[in-house]
Amino acid sequence: MSLRSFLFGEPYNKELLELKNFSAEYEVEVKTEISTELGEDLGGYIMECRYLLDQTIRSNEIVNTIDQKDVIIKTANKSLENSIEDLIAIIKISPSYQVARRFSGEIFETRNAQELSRDWEKAKTDLIPNLFKTANERIGFKLSYEKGLLHTHIALKNNWHYLLMLPEIYCFKHYDDPIDPSKTSIHTFKSGLIPEINVDYCMVASSISRNNDVINLKMKSQITNGDNLTKLDANGTKFNLKNYSFRVEAEYDISVSSGKVLLASANLLEKLDKAINKTVILLNLG
Repeated sequence: MSLRSFLFGEPYNKELLELKNFSAEYEVEVKTEISTELGEDLGGYIMECRYLLDQTIRSNEIVNTIDQKDVIIKTANKSLENSIEDLIAIIKISPSYQVARRFSGEIFETRNAQELSRDWEKAKTDLIPNLFKTANERIGFKLSYEKGLLHTHIALKNNWHYLLMLPEIYCFKHYDDPIDPSKTSIHTFKSGLIPEINVDYCMVASSISRNNDVINLKMKSQITNGDNLTKLDANGTKFNLKNYSFRVEAEYDISVSSGKVLLASANLLEKLDKAINKTVILLNLG
């Protein structure tokens, strides 16, 4: 027990949970909603995915393999149907990722880069010519995708589909500490309302409790680049952080004895005046 715990009656920081090898199947549902300042609905969608996840604990890292088995996207907006078919095809270019994580849970490397490159080379001849009508569209997409391949681990680190399965919470304190709360590393959110805006944020523990073998952890976002955001111009107008808000709220139920996520959710909400960009992600152990 630490001296501070002894003197002030505060719990010492033991391990939050154990980490063990496991395999699991997850079902993920994503609901999106975008509306303009005038109340115009730009069309959202519902995405349903099924993933197989394998976790192996090594001496200096955690290795996870994630295989996407199914993906279905639905929308009530008829004008989006063709775009959604294209999106499904793009998602299926690389259905499997293997990543290495630190013992905090943070992704730091993609381990199947050669496989991802082979998937992409095949897609360039079999898929991309049928998705884009003009040469400029094909070239633009190829440049963007190949640039992303170099930083796949960063894209996964910023994607809540994967953050719910691969949480960054293993080094969190096992008790609430309002003065010095546990935090994740910094993530980046690309605005759905203002193309010029990238929001950097970390997730901060807001509540933690335990019921037998299950830890319930709640977190909320904390913007880390607020000063830089106020210096940006958006659509020719000085960006005012007072008119803009962004927040993420996440909750996990996690097995104490293995580190396996049993249930998780994330709510992302972005607002600019009356315009709204909203995403709700739910993860269930299949």
